[in-house]
Amino acid sequence: KEISASNFDNNEVAKIVIKKSFFDVGTLRAVSDVKVAEIRKRHGLFLCQAMKISEFLNERAIIRFEKENIKFVMKIIVGAFSRSLEISNVTSLKASRKFGFLGSGEVILYLPRDTKICVSVGESVKAASLLGYFEEGKRDE
Repeated sequence: KEISASNFDNNEVAKIVIKKSFFDVGTLRAVSDVKVAEIRKRHGLFLCQAMKISEFLNERAIIRFEKENIKFVMKIIVGAFSRSLEISNVTSLKASRKFGFLGSGEVILYLPRDTKICVSVGESVKAASLLGYFEEGKRDE
């Protein structure tokens, strides 16, 4: 849905927004081999995502990941056709491992600014698709 530069936790990041409709598969999978630093889940409403206020009022979760010394965040916002957000309580994940389920909503990835992104807006994303890769030289601290 969107690829842009953004700010998250006072850091410049690359933002990738993936919209998940009710008719798509809703399995949440790990983006790479990672440690899960934190999972914060907030219960809320199930408003239509076309309403701008839904980003703040809908049920959501923020998951902070660490891979070596690279830190990134996945924000999951539940849509109108979901009745709950299912997330396993895990401490580490292997690439493509299932860790949750989303009926409808959005998944927002906040990646380091130097991430090389290999997808474009409007492209369909499948399970285990390559979204991008981390820059080898410089690391976020």
